[in-house]
Amino acid sequence: MARYNNLIRSIIFLYLGTLPSTFAAQTDISAAIADDIGCEIRVPVSLIFTPQRTSAFQGAPAAYEIKPLRAALECAGKTRELVPKLSIEGNTPYETDTVFLNGEPNGVGFMLRLSDGSSPSLSDFYSPEKAIKRGIALPLSPLNIANQHHTEEVFWVGLVGPVQDNVLPGQFFSTLTFNFLFQ
Repeated sequence: MARYNNLIRSIIFLYLGTLPSTFAAQTDISAAIADDIGCEIRVPVSLIFTPQRTSAFQGAPAAYEIKPLRAALECAGKTRELVPKLSIEGNTPYETDTVFLNGEPNGVGFMLRLSDGSSPSLSDFYSPEKAIKRGIALPLSPLNIANQHHTEEVFWVGLVGPVQDNVLPGQFFSTLTFNFLFQ
């Protein structure tokens, strides 16, 4: 028994003795689970916008920067046409369900629009009628034999404001969930 206790003390000492020299590292771990339909969806992990001055956000709501977000859809090995529908989930703290923002409202947010094939201008971008609304299904390009069941959809993401009286300085973000339904 004394030998066993000495062994335990030695292991504890050895373990505790290594604490000052331990290191930590962080990693992002991700995985994908394909549904039974066998489709894959790829969207960027993040988009970063250029810092803006609060004094720039004056007058009617407008876009101050627009970036493309490309979503690749692929359904390998399929023989029939599939028509995807997209809905986006995220926090919309303002009176409109088209300006996304996490956290407390600060007067700005992000608006998304499905590309019509042309690049939108800053002056024409802010349009709640043309924007993607939270939770509303939007049909996308069909996946078929002609496109080898692969397509890329382009969404325009605009930094928009002011959508309330005061624009507050600071960092802000929006986390969006892209839901795809294949029919």
